[in-house]
Amino acid sequence: MKHVFIINPAAGKADSTDFIVGQLTKMEDLDYQVYVTRVPKDATEYIRNTCSEKPDVQYRFYACGGDGTINEVANGIMGFANAQMSAVPVGSGNDYVKYFGGRDKFMNLADLINGEEVKVDVLKVKDRYALNAVHFGFDTVVLKTMIAVKRKPIIGGRNAYLTGVIKGLFSGLNNKCMIKADGKAVNDGNYMMCTICNGTHVGGSFNSAPRSIINDGLAEVCCFSVVPKLRIPFMIGKYMKGTHLDDPECQKYITYTRARTVEMTCDEVMDISVDGELMSDTHFVVENLEKAITFVAPKQ
Repeated sequence: MKHVFIINPAAGKADSTDFIVGQLTKMEDLDYQVYVTRVPKDATEYIRNTCSEKPDVQYRFYACGGDGTINEVANGIMGFANAQMSAVPVGSGNDYVKYFGGRDKFMNLADLINGEEVKVDVLKVKDRYALNAVHFGFDTVVLKTMIAVKRKPIIGGRNAYLTGVIKGLFSGLNNKCMIKADGKAVNDGNYMMCTICNGTHVGGSFNSAPRSIINDGLAEVCCFSVVPKLRIPFMIGKYMKGTHLDDPECQKYITYTRARTVEMTCDEVMDISVDGELMSDTHFVVENLEKAITFVAPKQ
């Protein structure tokens, strides 16, 4: 097994290269190499070229960054039988690894290298793939704000999502789009936001899909109808804790289901987030691909 550490030097508050290389140099028998990305999507292209050039070599690629780096690595290994992946979560949000117990469990590289292989589901949208979540509506306003403030003090970093939520209260609360899950209508054409998840968390601290099973072939679909502005602050805490699906007050505004395919149709161009990457169109189909990638997590 060839272990390849894909390091995004722009992820998180500081470049993690020295931290990762420092651990690797202590592992004398490990067959590894390090690749430091230069531009967005560089990791995806590098991985595809590597797997294509040496199809007989078994690779494990470690996404050393945040959820965006994990997404790039996942898009790189899709379709290659000789590739699997893991993560060293040194980004800001690190949402995907929360399903497996959180960031700290992944920071010891020795434990990670000897981790457990798990077949996980993947969300497909057009020619892109997402491990964690696809979301749209209010959340796209949040995402755009996050991108703008992520490196700013106080309002950025781990607080970037909360900053985006506050901005979203002034815009993005009333959206129009028809949403269908496995052919059945989820809404009446109006909504505030919708998440389609395989992971459990979005935005660094929001437990949006607490019932998620990462390899059951079904994505968690949670659609909020238009919520009165005065009610939103009372619901945010429940959304963070993951109690919104069972709370009677929240249930008034939520349609929740599981589905293999979710279709969105809008009269005007809409934005969606695919693991943090924005896509724009009037029509999207999100397909859940069951156990499409091998992900390695520390043994529980």
